[in-house]
Amino acid sequence: MLRALAEPRTTTDLARRTGIGNATASAHAAALRAAGLITTTRTGRSVHHEQTPLGRLVVGTTR
Repeated sequence: MLRALAEPRTTTDLARRTGIGNATASAHAAALRAAGLITTTRTGRSVHHEQTPLGRLVVGTTR
């Protein structure tokens, strides 16, 4: 899930990319957010998730 967020994605995009349902993707995102690995922002009806610097460090990517 964290690797799927190498690019910012909506919950729906994340669910499609990982082959799980929206509710499950949302629950995973909540766990990653609680661990400080992603941030989540709402824009209208869309929820966007993005890796934090710590999340990028965990998966070994840089931007």
